[in-house]
Amino acid sequence: RNKKSGTDLNDGLRFVNNVLRRRAVIFFLSDFIIPENKKNDQSAEDLFFKEISSTRKKHDLVCGQVFDFCEEKFPNLGLVQIEDAESGERVIIDSANANFREEYSNQRKEFQDRFVQRLKRRGIDFFSFSTDSDFVKVLKEFFQMRKSRRNR
Repeated sequence: RNKKSGTDLNDGLRFVNNVLRRRAVIFFLSDFIIPENKKNDQSAEDLFFKEISSTRKKHDLVCGQVFDFCEEKFPNLGLVQIEDAESGERVIIDSANANFREEYSNQRKEFQDRFVQRLKRRGIDFFSFSTDSDFVKVLKEFFQMRKSRRNR
């Protein structure tokens, strides 16, 4: 990971598409936080879904999203300097501002809902798990759900 450019999810997908010639089961684990695309007019989210659609056509793709409950709602801490772990960009926010916290929460929910719907429309299996969850249990539940769905 390059601190200046961050992680490019599309690079990973392109690598899989170019290297794996035979159909494979691909587990793509990420937080799926997609930064704004400053290079061109197309949204980073649209570029990601273009690439993931290509991967889905070639492989059995499963997306697993890792999240931290601390990211769900921003705590009321007053003025806080935060740093983007990918880009290194720092900003100061007023987390005591109720409007900021509500807008943050709403934007996260809107993105998550849209993200999951776009995966479903492409026939991509999806599961999520928190950083403090039992990953083995989550995987077992996912495979049980997948098995029961395929047996219908």
